[in-house]
Amino acid sequence: MGGSILLDYAVYFEAPLKETIDVCILFSPDGQENQPKLWGSFQLWLKDFDGRWFDQFWMMFTSSQVFRQQVKKFYGIAGATQRQEHIQKIHHQLQTAVRMLGNLGYKVTDMGSGGTQQSAYIAAEQFPKEVLEASNAAGFRVEPQRIAAGGLVCQPIANLQAGGAFAQLMADWAEGGLQPGHHYAGWHESIRTCSLVPSSIKVKMLEKTPEVASAVQHSLNGTLAYHDLAKLRSGRDYFSKINMDTLLSNLQITEVPEITSHLDEADQRKVLRWMCRGLHEGMAIQKVLIDNVATEQQRQRSKQARANGSSTGSTTDPDQMV
Repeated sequence: MGGSILLDYAVYFEAPLKETIDVCILFSPDGQENQPKLWGSFQLWLKDFDGRWFDQFWMMFTSSQVFRQQVKKFYGIAGATQRQEHIQKIHHQLQTAVRMLGNLGYKVTDMGSGGTQQSAYIAAEQFPKEVLEASNAAGFRVEPQRIAAGGLVCQPIANLQAGGAFAQLMADWAEGGLQPGHHYAGWHESIRTCSLVPSSIKVKMLEKTPEVASAVQHSLNGTLAYHDLAKLRSGRDYFSKINMDTLLSNLQITEVPEITSHLDEADQRKVLRWMCRGLHEGMAIQKVLIDNVATEQQRQRSKQARANGSSTGSTTDPDQMV
């Protein structure tokens, strides 16, 4: 970098509950040791920061310019101006939706976007039924009086995409053009493993199938595409039949990964199954969310076919394949 690379970090009041830490990397240009400038900041798990993971990360960061560029891209550090413009657009779209909710008699109690985890949300005493259904199908966190997108730990890019998708859903609704929920679910493709450094956790798994091995290799090469995960099939294997505790035991972990906290228990089991089959946690989450979108799309097609008086065909639920 042409100078000294420095490290700073902060643990905020609410962070210990989520077991996260905010890391800041600074650099001092040659001859300006007392004037460090912010290179970038991102969020990590405390367990990674305190362990061998970060030791390896820091060694690679300080010794490799290529790795530093990978870090910028991976953690969304580059393009700050474009990111801020995107956040402003999200805020404007949410404001438009909030005004429409108020005009229709729905009392909105809070709204927000941005923040350290790039979450976007609207809180109201009640929501229109169609908004709840579409938000649920899109994979947003739906509660009786709150709908939120983003907020996933160590997922800055996916959080920004999720916030944009939620804002677009609300804007479309306000303009009378709400699409089926799966139309807004593309943000799932931005979820990735939370690490540029291979995990040191040893996981017990079956030998990878050629399809799984190929997907993992694409991920390592940075060329993983939507269809690489969409086409994966497991059949009714051993992991399809065992319960949550046994899945955790096979993975030699005591609880489900924190990154899956936004999923319901059924989807968490699916993630663990794909981890057992050889996908790391980020890829496993992507696989489950992609399957959920495919199921919703098939249901919508069947629903449309019934409405047109056509044969419904058969609906394949990915849960039957995992």
